[in-house]
Amino acid sequence: MGLVLFFVFGYLKPMQRSVFLLLAFLFFSGCSSEEEHGPGNKPKIEPLKATNVKIRDVRDIGNASDFQLTFNRAADEEGISEYRAFLLPAGYDISVEEATKLSGLQILVLRKGLFFYDTTFPGSFLDGFGMPVETDKPYQAWVISVADGKDANTNVLSSPSVAEEIRLRNILVTYIGNAGIMVEGFGKKVIIDGLPGNLTGWKNISSNFLSKLASARDPFHDVNLLFFTHNHGDHFSPSKVNQFVGSSPDTKIIGPQQVLNEIILPGETPIPLKRFEYLDTLIDGIQFSVFHFRHFDMFGNDYSAVDNYGYMVDIGDFRVLHLGDVLFSNENFDFFDFTAHSVDLLFFPAFGSLISQETKGLIDQKIAPKHMVAIHLQNSTTPSSIEAIFGDIEIFTISEQTLSF
Repeated sequence: MGLVLFFVFGYLKPMQRSVFLLLAFLFFSGCSSEEEHGPGNKPKIEPLKATNVKIRDVRDIGNASDFQLTFNRAADEEGISEYRAFLLPAGYDISVEEATKLSGLQILVLRKGLFFYDTTFPGSFLDGFGMPVETDKPYQAWVISVADGKDANTNVLSSPSVAEEIRLRNILVTYIGNAGIMVEGFGKKVIIDGLPGNLTGWKNISSNFLSKLASARDPFHDVNLLFFTHNHGDHFSPSKVNQFVGSSPDTKIIGPQQVLNEIILPGETPIPLKRFEYLDTLIDGIQFSVFHFRHFDMFGNDYSAVDNYGYMVDIGDFRVLHLGDVLFSNENFDFFDFTAHSVDLLFFPAFGSLISQETKGLIDQKIAPKHMVAIHLQNSTTPSSIEAIFGDIEIFTISEQTLSF
């Protein structure tokens, strides 16, 4: 080829030779590129990073399984074979080469293809130094985008998460939505009014919690008792209860007969009570008391025919009281001496006319709880209106809020 071109070049005029040399240069540049990448091959790319990496302490076990890991996949997953997550004590840096060498219990392998990742680490997980994950020590999570060796040869490391630590608590309270709460500790877990139906106008359940509730997934797995205060759609949904218990068949359902009439499940536990009666009982290792309170009237409706139960539940040595839709009246609280039973945490409805000095006075005089949480807020209810009456108390307004004791 070179001899032919040289021969042709000798017959060209000076102007033609300049054009000829330019065309020859472009031709041979193209040949060099094809030789480098191979016919039909494209150059290797660098994978994109996973983003928005976060860890959160969501359990009370005392090892790596307490950490919930979430992150967004790479914007384009071309060249990625999988993701690998790992933990390092906060403040340590690591190169992608060092991170790639981590193996075994130091990495959590996650397949590509999901839009959003939400998982927990195994309890036996080790940090990047090969040490067990400890309590009261801050950690950061990282995610490697692992090259597939075909379109990409180079692994890429995400930015680290914000530091988080595992804190051991005796009691963890999680707000589900409206009047729904979950209390866990000492190896026990209960949910009260946590599977409602229509919540139009009330504080709703997050989409994240809705999907997990439906299939009894973490953190709603291994629930011992499922309590319902009364048969109103903003507290109780038969279809959601059926779906939940279908995924958690060992969970026992506690509620007034008006609730249990709506479901046909082997886990239901009827507790028939007349108005202003109470019952102490023990189910699945959990001691609790049931109270039949008069339901408040609201929005021009007479709810006197509604069976409204309240529950005082002992989780270990911690006592919680959920009043349902109680009417705040002396009659509702005179049939039992709550002040003699040392309520640690009270959940009470707080909207409209229930936010009053009369309500506060009855709570202080008839219950005297150590801590209070306002629940069952309307979307229009402002926390400042509650604080103006009840002072500096906890107010649940956003699904997934937590408290620990």
